[in-house]
Amino acid sequence: DMVTNGTMITDAPLDGLEPDEALIIRYGRELLEPPQIVRDATVDAVRARWGDKGLLELTAVMSVYVMNATILRAMDHRAGPEARLLTKRG
Repeated sequence: DMVTNGTMITDAPLDGLEPDEALIIRYGRELLEPPQIVRDATVDAVRARWGDKGLLELTAVMSVYVMNATILRAMDHRAGPEARLLTKRG
């Protein structure tokens, strides 16, 4: 997924990714983006690939990143001047 002008673009195609990568991204999109509805087929695919433990761990990892981003945003934390930026700042 990409960031353009500060806006996340999350409907980028998953073509060209490894099947596991595409599944992780699809699950994350459904879990975290409005309307935040994870399809049964997606959960079943994650569970079939990594089991119940893997489904739980993938969800937990994504949740930790969301929590960290929320805290950084609330505290208005910004990267230092020497930091390598991943996207252009405008």
